[in-house]
Amino acid sequence: MLTSIERDGSLNGFDIDFCKKVKKEVKVPVIILGGCGNWNHMLEAFKLANVDGVCTQNIFHFTETSLQSAKKFLRKNNINVRE
Repeated sequence: MLTSIERDGSLNGFDIDFCKKVKKEVKVPVIILGGCGNWNHMLEAFKLANVDGVCTQNIFHFTETSLQSAKKFLRKNNINVRE
């Protein structure tokens, strides 16, 4: 699990460049945390950085969003998520 301390709690998006670099170098699943502020940030992480998973918490505390709405959005954009 990669955490961007600088972005944690910012709701400004994941550090995609950092994630890309790490993902190229390792052969284990990569999950990222730190900075997610909307569902597009999750989609970018999956599509641009090819991460295996995303983790977030502040978006659920500070916005009127839910885990189910995140999953619905990601499924609609062809990202495989659990029911």
